[in-house]
Amino acid sequence: MPTPEPIIVPTPEPIVVPTPEAPAAPEALVEPEPPAVVSQTPTPQSAQTLIEARNSESLMSRDERKQLQRALSWADVYKGDIDGQYGPMSRRSMKAWQNANTFAPTGVLTLSQRNGLLADYRFAVETIGLQTVQDMRAGISVMMPLAQLSAAQYTYPFARYAQRDGEQAGALLISQEGDRATLNSLYKIMQTLDSIPSGGERVLQRDNFVINSQNDAIISHTQARLTNGEIKGFTLVWPRSDTTSYEMILSQMQSSFTPIEGILKPSDTALGTVDNNLLSGFEILRPKHSRSGIFVADSGLLLTTIEAVEGCSSLTIDRDFSAEVTATDPDLGLVLVTPKDPLSPIAIGRFSTLPARLGEDIIVSGYSFEGVLDTPSLTSGTVTDDKGLNGETNLLRLTLPAMAGDAGGPVLSAGGTVLGMLQEPHKGARKLPEDVSFAVTAEALVALLERSGIWSRKSETTSPVANAARAQTARDITALVDCWG
Repeated sequence: MPTPEPIIVPTPEPIVVPTPEAPAAPEALVEPEPPAVVSQTPTPQSAQTLIEARNSESLMSRDERKQLQRALSWADVYKGDIDGQYGPMSRRSMKAWQNANTFAPTGVLTLSQRNGLLADYRFAVETIGLQTVQDMRAGISVMMPLAQLSAAQYTYPFARYAQRDGEQAGALLISQEGDRATLNSLYKIMQTLDSIPSGGERVLQRDNFVINSQNDAIISHTQARLTNGEIKGFTLVWPRSDTTSYEMILSQMQSSFTPIEGILKPSDTALGTVDNNLLSGFEILRPKHSRSGIFVADSGLLLTTIEAVEGCSSLTIDRDFSAEVTATDPDLGLVLVTPKDPLSPIAIGRFSTLPARLGEDIIVSGYSFEGVLDTPSLTSGTVTDDKGLNGETNLLRLTLPAMAGDAGGPVLSAGGTVLGMLQEPHKGARKLPEDVSFAVTAEALVALLERSGIWSRKSETTSPVANAARAQTARDITALVDCWG
């Protein structure tokens, strides 16, 4: 069976409703008025009384009411659902529109007012080329500026409608089966797209997320919601030089967005598999490099290596939180990184006040693959020496095969306390064995925190904890630090 193509639904003409010759029953959500006495001569539209306006309104079909709500939404006075029900929000929006247009704020539009608003709305719709698209593959019905967009191209979980004259601009429809974990993963993936600039508003909730961002060239909005095992939403990306069109298009996409039957199916089981040829302009945006860090305060402060922040135009923690360097120790290669907005880590590190024991079993938690995996990896090793190769007392030598992404991660003792922070792999002229690694001692880490006025948690425990508990602690205190060019 051939794949269904998106259906273009013509935009309905504004419907002029004749002035009624007899009163009709008042709307359920409106306080009843006394019956109107209607003369045999129709009242001019501009001279309609409130009762006559109510009677005229009562003859509107549900589709006509929805169309009026869309027009009020376009006029930026209505933020509610497009449901054809005139409740308190609709009435307030009508009053706001009447006030803005120097009419008496009755909350009920006369026939002439409705026709004038709808005419303005339709003119704006035709100017931008907005039409309702029913994308049967994605299972989404939504208004989009089709006159300015190319035909749909599909790559799971997206249907892309590219702007014909813009490399990055256009719209993505989001459609896939999933659960909360899938929604969380999608939220992270969306923030790696080149057309969703870093920074801006980012809100992730139990069943939905919203991302708003902009840079010098583009402005974008993304929203998605999980309902009955299906995640559906959209991204709008538009030139920042045309914010007027962007605001109208976004308003209409939000008010018209309706899930319908249908869902995109994966061509690959990995959520992050994105066909960049189809998503030209929506390419995955990757950091220059990524390293690990140790959360040291409830506000999200962390310690990492100085190499983690070198050559970066911006930093993020766990991909979602912008951050900055607030203290540096170049001798030890340490930096203190502070989130620009407070975050709440699951746990923070407890630094051991006891010296590391030679031969002690340790684990290192780190983003070995630089963020490709969502959670840190754990690597086992042992403490080989309590000083560096040149006798440095603020270093530990470890027998542990580490990767670049592990640098900055915590080294945990058998008791689950932090013995130190893993350094970058050795880059000297002399090549060391692959399983030789170094860590800055807990004592040196605490000293940097104290010089920066940061209180640190310490522990003298020597009692070993269960491996599963130690592993969980290691992951909970480990942060992903991304360097963006």
